[in-house]
This record gives sequence, C-alpha cells and structure tokens, in this order.
Amino acid sequence: MITDSSTPFGGYWDLAGSVEGWFSELAVAMSDIFLTFQSLKSVNGDFLEIGAWHGRSAILWLMHARKNEKTFVVDLEARGPLAMNLERVSNAVDREFVLMKGSSFRIPDSGFQIEYRRKMRLVHIDGDHTAPGVYNDIQIGHGLLHMNGVMIVDDFMNPRFPQITEVVIEYLNQFSHDLSMIACGANKAFIVRTKFYEFWASHFEINLERELGARIEGAAIYFGTAQNKKCFGIR
Repeated sequence: MITDSSTPFGGYWDLAGSVEGWFSELAVAMSDIFLTFQSLKSVNGDFLEIGAWHGRSAILWLMHARKNEKTFVVDLEARGPLAMNLERVSNAVDREFVLMKGSSFRIPDSGFQIEYRRKMRLVHIDGDHTAPGVYNDIQIGHGLLHMNGVMIVDDFMNPRFPQITEVVIEYLNQFSHDLSMIACGANKAFIVRTKFYEFWASHFEINLERELGARIEGAAIYFGTAQNKKCFGIR
C-alpha cells in the first residue's frame, strides 16, 4: 500500500485511519483512481455523499476537492463524530463541506437538484438500504452526475442487501442509454455516463491494473460485460 502522504491515497490513512466505517482499502483505491484521472483531465465538479456514518469515505472526497469545489454530505442523523471528523479534515486540507442533516427523500422537493444538476463529479450512495431508498438515491445521483462523473453505490452484490443489487441492475437497464456500470468490486458498483463510457474504459484498459497494483499489492482485475460493454471486476 502507498504510504506517500503527498498523494491523496497515501495521506488518506493518516486522516481517516482511526475513523469508524466500512470504506475498505480496495474501495479507497478504486475511488482514488477515478478521482485522480478526473484531475488529470481537468474535470471540475462538486462531491455528494448520501449516508456518511462517521465520514470515513467523505474524507477522501475532501482530500481530492479543489479550492472551488464543495463536498456535500447528506445524513439522516448526522451524529457527532461525523461533524467533528469533517471539520477536522476540512481544516487540515483547507476545503469546504456542507453537512445536510435529514432524509435524502427531501432532496427532490428542494432546489438542490436544480442548482447542482450535472455538477457532481462524484456521487457516493450509502444511505437508506431499502429498495425505494436506493432507487430514490440513484435517481438523485443520476440527475446530479457530471458528464465525466462517477456514481458509486455501496453494498452492490452484498448478500445481506440483495435489494440493492436488484435496484442497481433494474435502474441501469431502464436508463442504459445514459448510465453504464464500468466496474464492480470492493462492495461497490461504479457507474458512469454511457456517452462517456469510452472516456473511462480506454484509460482503464491501459492503466487500471498498474494503478491498482501500485496502491494495493496483490489486487486482481477481471473482465466481464455490463450492458454489452466491458465491466472491470476488482478484488
């Protein structure tokens, strides 16, 4: 594992290593690869997290954000450790966050979706695990996702929550013209805009194995299909 604290992935463990949560090393690595490529391509946009627990994953978004980018965190309870962890990291990296306490079901009735339509370069969904809740959150993410953005859905293919896998597949089949799953693994589904699928796939075909291996020794990549497109399986 990289220990160079000058990189977001290397420095992440100093800021988030003691934070309670389920954002695995492999999930951090894959998310970091997506965000690093966006930076190389000068993709600008904000970040949205739905369901944050104590902020273990949101810390990575803050570390990758640029000066003009915000990290929005929506959490039903917004427990004390979440606000404290976000504040601590925000001060450390000099980046702005907005903590929105409440249900994500309220977002469609607010002006948030209009103001930030297609402006989120990363959407991370780990909130309400019921089928209606997951569908609602993916629908929100769909409208907010940047053209070169990535939407990450937690607990995909987790046998404890089969409804999540069902909803993700159902939603992707319904909107295959606009969304495609480009990678899965690390308990996550990684979804991009279909129109910009090749933007990611061409990079991953050449670089993913090397970049993942540079972050995690022994990580493996598999190749399958998602809606007749290559899907990169990771473990």
